[in-house]
Amino acid sequence: MKTLFDYYCRLITTLSKAAFSVSMLIMAVLTLFVLIGTAARYLFNAPIPFTVAFSGYMMLALVFLAFSGTLVDGHHIKIRVLVNRLPQKLQNILLFVTLTVSLWWFLCLAIGSWAIWCYFLSNRVMPGSGIMIPLWIVALPLVIGSQLLLLQLLAEIGNQMNHIRKANKPDS
Repeated sequence: MKTLFDYYCRLITTLSKAAFSVSMLIMAVLTLFVLIGTAARYLFNAPIPFTVAFSGYMMLALVFLAFSGTLVDGHHIKIRVLVNRLPQKLQNILLFVTLTVSLWWFLCLAIGSWAIWCYFLSNRVMPGSGIMIPLWIVALPLVIGSQLLLLQLLAEIGNQMNHIRKANKPDS
């Protein structure tokens, strides 16, 4: 029987994969924009003035939106040389502990990105570069990406707790 937690995990996984797809689209746009900016600069001696600022904003959005998707797909960096030599029960507990530590780290990131976004929105902060997009719009992918990663980590911790519970359950 499906539980509410199963639906939560499925929803967060779907949202994480969607954010990852958006980040890949941003990567394509970023690549094209840098190519056009470079061609304009070196071929026509007419640089696009906000290429560097726009590229920086796009790279930031790309990274933050890709966070939770890489966790879902298992493409994040893992070094398991020593962990694989431990008994399975200890591996499960160690994974739970590392996920919990990660949760607290990314909770700080999520709170910080939310605070920056609220500051940009309430003070109507504009960038100092040639691109005239309010910074609250630029900071929105930070908020979305960090919140999704936080929710994905909660789902991973819940799955790991279920896994530990099932492993400790006596056979009947």
